[in-house]
Amino acid sequence: MKITVMNSKNSMALRLNGFLKNYYCRLTVKTKPLLLILIFLTAGCNKPFPAEKARKYIKAADHEIIRVGQRIEDSDAFRAITQLYNIKTAPLPGKLLYIPESNTYIMFEMNKHSGYYIQNTNGEIEFQRQSDSLIIDFKPDGKPQTKTRFILSKYEESVTATGDIMPIKAEALIYSKGKTIFDLNLNTSIKYGFPENISLEIFAFPFSIDFKSNIKFRKHVSHLNSNASIKEGEKQLLCANIFTRVGLSEYNTLIFGKKKIKLSVYPLKLNMVSDYPFINMPVETFTYDFNQMSKMRITDYKGNSMAHLSLKDHPERDYLNINVQYNDGSTDELEDIMLSIKYLLKFKIRH
Repeated sequence: MKITVMNSKNSMALRLNGFLKNYYCRLTVKTKPLLLILIFLTAGCNKPFPAEKARKYIKAADHEIIRVGQRIEDSDAFRAITQLYNIKTAPLPGKLLYIPESNTYIMFEMNKHSGYYIQNTNGEIEFQRQSDSLIIDFKPDGKPQTKTRFILSKYEESVTATGDIMPIKAEALIYSKGKTIFDLNLNTSIKYGFPENISLEIFAFPFSIDFKSNIKFRKHVSHLNSNASIKEGEKQLLCANIFTRVGLSEYNTLIFGKKKIKLSVYPLKLNMVSDYPFINMPVETFTYDFNQMSKMRITDYKGNSMAHLSLKDHPERDYLNINVQYNDGSTDELEDIMLSIKYLLKFKIRH
């Protein structure tokens, strides 16, 4: 049987070659096929990924992100929610939290705002009668003949240890043409003034968005583990995982320690490990310090390394970019090949 090993420049191939010369002849009939399978898998995972192929994969992922984002934005559910929150007279959570005149935050009182409401001919929301839920009948923009109903049957907020107001329980639905086009369920448990467990499930036809988060409290350092996913039917479009150590500063702000982030969007996977603390660090050397304390790389779905990422400062443009370095040493700026994140990179890093 002829055995083909990897290029001699690869250290793994050299070790396998030596093993074969000295030990392969001693293997049994049953173990030889297993060894050949392991050699095949090892060779496959170490194949160099050409820069041009990596660019195509990155652009394919960019196209998928744009496609999903546009479809969600164009969905009836997203348009209905956006329309409701643009109506000033709609008594919805999140719109009644801030009073500019007094700079005071107030809690949303479900009992106070529950009732049956309709949208009048002027486009305003009018109270009609009492109800255990908050119900709003309205007409979607451009579809005056389509009756759409929003129902908020449960909503509760809590003040966290950092002084922020956050929703901890919510149940909401939107019906249109007799079908459910939007369904939201939120459940959060609070411990020591922080969200210990968060479960958020959103259905915005035809997409399902799921977010789960858990904090394991410890005496000195706690651990946060969060997972998010977007599906269309049974097909997973995007998933992300964040694991980090969490502490509380003397100013009652959260301190995030070592972070591990995994993001998957076909056909790419992004892996990041960072020790950058994001607190009590000099702004002037942020880019250098972050790169020294972080590792970011892109692989395909099989784990083959495609490129390494690092932050790149643009002082003349006053924003950060992400540098992509391929296996052959060539580089790109991520905003030049991923339109979907271009606007996210242009945040200021100096005062």
